[in-house]
Amino acid sequence: MSFSTAKQNLTNHIALVLDASYSMQHLQDKVIQVTDQLVAAWAKDSVDKEQETRVSVYTFADTPRCDIWDMDVMRLPSMKSLYSVRGNTALVDAATLALNDGELVTEKYSDHAFLVIVLTDGEENCSKGTGPKPVYGRTPREVLIQQMGLHLAGLKDNRTVAVLVPNDQGYREAKQYGFGNIALWDATSERGLEEAVEKIQTATRSYMDNRAKGVRSTTSLFVGADVNAAAVKAANLTPLPTKERKIVVVARTKGTEALFFEKPINRVTKSRPVADKAWHVEIQPFVEAAYPPYRVGMAYYELIKSEKVTADKQIAVVEVDTNQVYVGDGARALLGLPNGVCRVKPTLNQDYKIYVESTSLNRHLKVGTHLLLLTG
Repeated sequence: MSFSTAKQNLTNHIALVLDASYSMQHLQDKVIQVTDQLVAAWAKDSVDKEQETRVSVYTFADTPRCDIWDMDVMRLPSMKSLYSVRGNTALVDAATLALNDGELVTEKYSDHAFLVIVLTDGEENCSKGTGPKPVYGRTPREVLIQQMGLHLAGLKDNRTVAVLVPNDQGYREAKQYGFGNIALWDATSERGLEEAVEKIQTATRSYMDNRAKGVRSTTSLFVGADVNAAAVKAANLTPLPTKERKIVVVARTKGTEALFFEKPINRVTKSRPVADKAWHVEIQPFVEAAYPPYRVGMAYYELIKSEKVTADKQIAVVEVDTNQVYVGDGARALLGLPNGVCRVKPTLNQDYKIYVESTSLNRHLKVGTHLLLLTG
């Protein structure tokens, strides 16, 4: 007699860690509403994707607490009787509690993966930390950074941790503590909170899709997130002065040698052509001929296809209506890019365009696309 091999079902453990400090008071009712909506979306996605999802909900102020523990997403109660604001911001202690509690879950059967998502409107200000007391010459904050960093660096390969922060300062602090999946949100309005939850929903749906492909964790949970006005506001970005940059159209010019490429694309209908033919020019000859001189790092090419972006490359965001240009760590944070190499897709938001720094002398630019040049 032969027996078939048992199927390993996919089980996702999602811990939603919500800031409940007093600064969230203006959003208290909205937090309850959008969290309930998020859980309903997770339940639907779990059915559609045939994956089991178990949800824990934590809230934190002076201390963190677990309000819902590892419950089937289909059975979660409303947050109406659970969420209330009450104190300061013990962000590190809350993330630590959620991670440590996850270690209590047995993984003997099924294919388990754990996702911790922290939403905060402020910076860490009252965590006590774990491990040894501060030593001479080291501040409590430095010890906290070291403890959290070591904890995150030592996670199992089926753990993913993400944090949504309200501004560029929060982004820098999250990086200090060792978080890799970081996104920005506008904590000043209900619409900003709605957009943050939409970003979480998009990210978790992609997470479940990747789970079906065998992925157990990710360092690029928020990659490809839409850029929008709320995110620009939340990042506290300052546009570059007009005199310090220009946006030009890539064209064949005298002195450049155009190359003819045939770039395959996926056939989506029987009538769609299988190739898109376009002229390309190299970046240095083009800039030298049309807008000299060329310096490595001065040119940002328009992102028109999915591609890998390394940690050392700057990102620029251009607002279409105003032609304002934002460059720097905050612009990179808008896309939720992790510190390492990651694959980025062009944004679907038509109000903003994404540009990537070129550090090459011979990068091929597609004729007709735009090139951002820093002239300051």
